[in-house]
Amino acid sequence: MGGFIGGGSIIGATTFNLIVIIHGSAKFAILRKKLEMINSNDPDADKDVIACIKDHQNAISFADALERIINVLALAQFVISTGLVCFAGFQATSMMENKARLMQYSMFLNSAILELFMFSFSGNALIDESDAVGESAYCSHWIGGTFSRSLQILMLRSKVPSKITAAKFYSMSLQSFSQVLSTSFSYIMFLMTVNEE
Repeated sequence: MGGFIGGGSIIGATTFNLIVIIHGSAKFAILRKKLEMINSNDPDADKDVIACIKDHQNAISFADALERIINVLALAQFVISTGLVCFAGFQATSMMENKARLMQYSMFLNSAILELFMFSFSGNALIDESDAVGESAYCSHWIGGTFSRSLQILMLRSKVPSKITAAKFYSMSLQSFSQVLSTSFSYIMFLMTVNEE
């Protein structure tokens, strides 16, 4: 019974984090579309740019708040997932004769990898969307407009993408996901070598 409650809590927390981080990246994606629709010939272009700048500040504030809330949880997630992948991978490789146990540990291994991937994928989406804001501002029809200086400042600010980190050690991205998997599988190979001796 405790396993179901614990598993349900982990699934709920992971799903909530995924949704909230994807929501943050959607704020940047919507901003990008608004920026791309700006036209210097439009009489309301100045108001549109001001609204986009406010939306950009809002999206950055939202991402910063997420970072403050989630960063310790992300560190725990990455450390625990690395340990779980090592444990489950080692157990799966040492249980080749017992098919039921092999299947159990293989499912456990896949679940740990999927959970880690969900964190990394959502963090990577936030980085990509916030990083692309500057390009969208540049692609808008801003040349000749009175608001070009404001868009240039927005482009400069977007060069520092918003991201979720694991307690400020490293960012949650697909690159860190591959590094964690590589490290985990290196540990598995080490454990297998030690176990054979």
